Amino acid sequence: MAAESSYTKTSQHGSIVLSDATGTPVTLALSYDEGDLAIDGLSEYLNEVVFHQRRGKRTSISNGERKVPTATLTIKCHNLVGSSTSAPGTPLEFMTKKNSYSANTSTWKTVPYTFKLTLTIEGTSFGDAADETVVLNDCFYTGGWGEGMDGNKLSCNLQIFGTIVITNSTGTMTYNEA
Repeated sequence: MAAESSYTKTSQHGSIVLSDATGTPVTLALSYDEGDLAIDGLSEYLNEVVFHQRRGKRTSISNGERKVPTATLTIKCHNLVGSSTSAPGTPLEFMTKKNSYSANTSTWKTVPYTFKLTLTIEGTSFGDAADETVVLNDCFYTGGWGEGMDGNKLSCNLQIFGTIVITNSTGTMTYNEA
């Protein structure tokens, strides 16, 4: 097994690509994300833990209902709507399946529309054997938009209905339900 990287990566070392599930996936590289992607809800399995007791004493602990991890990120907006009806459009259009992305295919089922988010963290430039990837499968977008002196921003709240897969040169960790 290879040694852990000796170089701490920062938000400047990551890149994010959104993709759908068509035969040759439609993709959109995020050029202006703020590097603040955060994932919440990871545990051994993507299930709630149920504590069972009888008369005030623990009898067992088991996996319960499937929980839905979340992710958040912020994207600086040049436009909310693309300049034409053909790709590339905007991140908001991609995540909501509008305009130039209206023919996108959902990564899960047809409704609701979900997509895949892939974060690639640069490692080879720092002596790692490979870059690390974090793949969020079947993401559903809700969010908002706001203006600001440092740029208008699209806030992205994602529910992750599929697996979360983290891979580097030495192995893969998959987070799924029990």
